[in-house]
Amino acid sequence: MKVLWVHADRLVADDYAFRLESAGQVQTIDVDLDIPQVDIYVTQLTGSITIPVLGVGTPRICIGADIVPANLPIAVQLPKLSVTAVEAGQVLVDAETVDFADLSVHSKAR
Repeated sequence: MKVLWVHADRLVADDYAFRLESAGQVQTIDVDLDIPQVDIYVTQLTGSITIPVLGVGTPRICIGADIVPANLPIAVQLPKLSVTAVEAGQVLVDAETVDFADLSVHSKAR
């Protein structure tokens, strides 16, 4: 499976939500996250990037693992970014610590 790999010195996700569907039940977990030194692996990322200094957001863009060449000779380093309304496919997060606040779980029948 091809994935995008993103490393961040710090990831702050306010109002993060994810859904779990199983046996006719849907659970939604809402939480605020603050994760230092994190590696994220995803099959695709969609969101609006806020351009630093200008404070201007781009239209929503989608980057899939299929469009990134395999085995790039160098890592691409980007400056501090702010991304809003992010959606990701098949996410794996690798971090030593995760700080969280305002955790809530909602369940309902499908």
